[in-house]
Amino acid sequence: SGCLGYYSGSSGTATVTGAGSTWVNSSDLRVGREGVGTLTVEAGGQVSNVHGLIGNLTEGTGTVTVTGAGST
Repeated sequence: SGCLGYYSGSSGTATVTGAGSTWVNSSDLRVGREGVGTLTVEAGGQVSNVHGLIGNLTEGTGTVTVTGAGST
């Protein structure tokens, strides 16, 4: 699984940019579980996972931005 900002007080940032750039998770992707998480997918980048959880606990703050042609 992938985690950005998993624990309280933690932060994590990831950017996936460009055609052919991928981040593949075989399970969950958690962005801002208890901490602060930021994920940007741009310019044809691709992110895939089984379950996507954004800011999934009360303490968590998650931001996901997908922009640009071909980005998923």
